[in-house]
Amino acid sequence: QQQQQKEPSNLIEQYFGPQDEVMSKALHTGGSITFGGVMGFCSGMAMKKIGKVIIVLTGGVFTLFQVAANAGYIDVKWEKIQEDFNATIDLNGDGKLDQEDAKSALNQITTILTKNMATTAGGFTAGFLYGLKKG
Repeated sequence: QQQQQKEPSNLIEQYFGPQDEVMSKALHTGGSITFGGVMGFCSGMAMKKIGKVIIVLTGGVFTLFQVAANAGYIDVKWEKIQEDFNATIDLNGDGKLDQEDAKSALNQITTILTKNMATTAGGFTAGFLYGLKKG
């Protein structure tokens, strides 16, 4: 006899499945759920959502500039924009964008988001990275 699928009763069940399964998986993989891990997960999901909005806005502005430049209304100095952009996101100042810049960004974000928290950065960082993946 087939069991009828139960409707999710809250957001956790809607996105992750029944709560008992979620807790079982979390406890099995991590040993325990920590406050820092939960806050990291929530922060990671939020950052991914915010990042998606920024990507859409950036693409929209780029398209608007290109259309206006093509119509002769403005002259965009893309070389200068690229130079300034690279200088801003080259966090370690070595002149190239690489994995070290990504590590530096993660360290800066973790330092800012765990300041004054009575938690370790390890649990927060693990939750943050998982939130980025799932968000």
